[in-house]
Amino acid sequence: KANDGSMQPRGHRCIEVWRIPREVRLLSKDRRLEALMKIAKRDDTGPFPPNSLTTYASISMMEEAAVILILFVVLGGPLIWIVCLMTVLLFGTWTQLGTSILVSLVLAYHPMPSREFFLEHVANSWFTQCLYKYFSYRFVWSGNSHEKSQQAKPWIGAAPPHGVM
Repeated sequence: KANDGSMQPRGHRCIEVWRIPREVRLLSKDRRLEALMKIAKRDDTGPFPPNSLTTYASISMMEEAAVILILFVVLGGPLIWIVCLMTVLLFGTWTQLGTSILVSLVLAYHPMPSREFFLEHVANSWFTQCLYKYFSYRFVWSGNSHEKSQQAKPWIGAAPPHGVM
């Protein structure tokens, strides 16, 4: 224990995000972190043994199809849109080009949902849970790196190379 009476983090921990119950995700930040520490896998003797964190999340065919469809639209849509824009630029009319540019601007600058809306409706949605399962999403950290990340400003974590679809 640390001098302030709190638990001093040691060893290595892993949270398999797809296994987090919806009730835990809906808790306040402090209570959620407390609950997550209780369900985290721990290894205080050293790094996790090889292949101990390689399990895949079970995912139904419907959940997988939903993820693949949305990823196709989100990742493939912009590529298709660029090809369409180039085609209109080369072979289209001025009206088609103006319409394409207007649609592009609307798509680029439409308002994003508020943080509250995102946390309430998107972060805990059925589809987000499907994404976690599809990628067998997990956080792994050692020592006090989790606590440091919670105290830091917002950041983007790097993921190892992976394939989608």
